[in-house]
Amino acid sequence: MGDASREIMRQARKQISEWTPSQVNEALANQHEARQDEQEIVLVDVREKIEWNEGHIHGAIHVPRGYLELQIEEAVPDKSKTVVLYCAGGVRSLMAGGTLKHMGYVNPISMSGGFGSL
Repeated sequence: MGDASREIMRQARKQISEWTPSQVNEALANQHEARQDEQEIVLVDVREKIEWNEGHIHGAIHVPRGYLELQIEEAVPDKSKTVVLYCAGGVRSLMAGGTLKHMGYVNPISMSGGFGSL
C-alpha cells in the first residue's frame, strides 16, 4: 500500500466506526428476536460475487463494492439504519463506509479484519 492509500485509510478511520467481528455478532444476536421490519442493523457484504459464493455471513445482503453507489439505496433504502459492512480483510468495507457516509447514511460501520477474521 502506498502513501496515498495509507492516508486515505487513515482519514476513513477518523470518519467510520469499526466493530470487531465479536461486536458485530453481539449486535446481531441482540436484534435477532426483533421482527424483520424492526431490525436496526443491516449487514452488507461488499466482496465480489466469487467471494460471496464461497461463503458469507448468514443474513447478510450482497452489494459488491464496485456496484455500491448504484445498488445500495435499493438494497438499504432507510439511511437511518446502522449498516455494518464487511469484506475479506476490512479495507474495502472501510472505504465503502466512507462512500455511504457521503451518500447520506447516518451510521455506516466497517467490520475490522473482515470475513477472513471469523
